[in-house]
Amino acid sequence: MFRDVYTFLYKGSGSDKYMILFVYLLSCLGEVVEQCKPINEGYVLSKYFTQWCPACQKMGPLIEEISNKIDRHGANLRIRSVDCDECTCTNVKSYPTLELSKDGEVLGRLEGAQDYDAMVEFIVSHTRVEKGVFDGHVMQKDAAVKSLTKSDFLSGFDGPHVVLFYSREDDKYREMFKELAKIYDGKLSLGEIDSAESSELVNRYDIRSYPSISGIFNGLVVPFIEKEKTPSMASLIEFCDKLIEPSFRNLTLSKFDEVASKLEPGEPIYVVFHKNLALASAYFQRMAHMYKFRASIYRSDDQALFERASIFPKELGAGSDPSTSPSHEDAVILSVYKNGIFYRYSDTFGDEAKITDWIFHTHYKYLTKIDNHNFYSIFHGLKPAMILLTRGEEFVDRMNEFSADRHLGTPYTDMIFATMEIDEYPLFIPTLLPKLSTPALIVFEPWVNLFRHKKVKLTEANFTSAAMDAYNLYQSNSLPLYPPKPRTLLRYCMLGGLVLGIGLYCSSRTSFAKKNK
Repeated sequence: MFRDVYTFLYKGSGSDKYMILFVYLLSCLGEVVEQCKPINEGYVLSKYFTQWCPACQKMGPLIEEISNKIDRHGANLRIRSVDCDECTCTNVKSYPTLELSKDGEVLGRLEGAQDYDAMVEFIVSHTRVEKGVFDGHVMQKDAAVKSLTKSDFLSGFDGPHVVLFYSREDDKYREMFKELAKIYDGKLSLGEIDSAESSELVNRYDIRSYPSISGIFNGLVVPFIEKEKTPSMASLIEFCDKLIEPSFRNLTLSKFDEVASKLEPGEPIYVVFHKNLALASAYFQRMAHMYKFRASIYRSDDQALFERASIFPKELGAGSDPSTSPSHEDAVILSVYKNGIFYRYSDTFGDEAKITDWIFHTHYKYLTKIDNHNFYSIFHGLKPAMILLTRGEEFVDRMNEFSADRHLGTPYTDMIFATMEIDEYPLFIPTLLPKLSTPALIVFEPWVNLFRHKKVKLTEANFTSAAMDAYNLYQSNSLPLYPPKPRTLLRYCMLGGLVLGIGLYCSSRTSFAKKNK
């Protein structure tokens, strides 16, 4: 089209030149413009997206259709597409995000996946564009949620899956899964299985109650934890996006600055500095995938970021003398960025257990993670230990915050605050704490080998108060023992005492009667 306009302008008559230029500029009002720089004139619909976001990709054709109809009707609306992998999107919290503005002033926002009708209503309600402009949309056939059987879990899953375990036909998540199937069609598989069919999978997938949702992807099995009090589509989309989000992504200095600007105080990010991608991937690609819900692990070969961090990986020379070639630990360097400072991992290189432990403690400064190295010292030590028994680091961040408050302003504490991944010790609860529901807070007294626990269902909302209650009860020696001491002996003693009392009473009555005779 640009070539046609150029040819006409130089070969046409004077008045025709201005007319065709006007028509061309008018048609550009509906053109999707890809640019980082804001447009501050007229009505503008800005779409903020990332390349890896399926919901963004799903909305792409719909935005294009809306653009074509705006173009065809000459409506006064421009569409701007902003790739947040390339542009700085500091005010965007979720993808995709639609923003309508007029002369640079924001009129409204839509966050998350949207269907055609929702986007049309959004545009019409904030602009002067007639709704009839968007008539004629043809609905595509909906993607389906697959009904699973237990045999499907024996053969394994190819690609990312999100599975709903349900017990009620009218479960609200079932309707949400139908919507998710539309959004993630071709990017993510959605499946469901009822409680009767999944009874043998309860332990394998940590199904504590129904409904339960698990994400499954290349060896990674992660539970979905609802943040809201009621089922939330936004939380599900965030979970699905995280599951399929590429792991071990490359980080440039500009991208690092953008990521760092969004960090909460104390929140870390991990960067593998390297000059050899194959070597870096061999050591950390799988770990980045398996830990994507726990920690953000990036890679970087950007010299500018090397200089910012003052960390300089060495280059392995092809065919160089092995005696002078740098070791792998000097060529691939794991670091953490936290509170404005880079820290380098300095323990045994390539030891996944030690790296995992280092990642945990740089993430949760005030907690001890119970593992094979410290198990004996904690359970045969001198201090009581308040332990969060959990799976998948559920509530670990809350426990870290609670422990941090106990450490505030004190050189030491009289209690160890720890967390235990119970899947690593499957016999711990059945053997020592039978029938205990998890996640749970317990206190262990090593000098008498006793556990203490107050039954409470932990949630995001009540965790801190429940932890404080258990802590205060223990300090006042009022936290109940678990399991409770058997009361059978007490009942037999009471019954024996009662029988003895009655016997003595009867005996005394008999003796008294004989004397009176």
